[in-house]
Amino acid sequence: MPCRGLATAVKGAAVLALAEAGHTRFGTGGAGDNVGSRRVNEALGYVVTERWLHLVTT
Repeated sequence: MPCRGLATAVKGAAVLALAEAGHTRFGTGGAGDNVGSRRVNEALGYVVTERWLHLVTT
């Protein structure tokens, strides 16, 4: 599904609101398979430094 910008706008607005409230440090992680989440983070300037790992048992 193509990125239509809504998630980026919502996350961006949240970051701006937190910054205005005095927060200065932000972090985000993401599952390697979640391309949409990664694209939002990258569009906002985040540098991904971690990936969430999942244990799957059979």
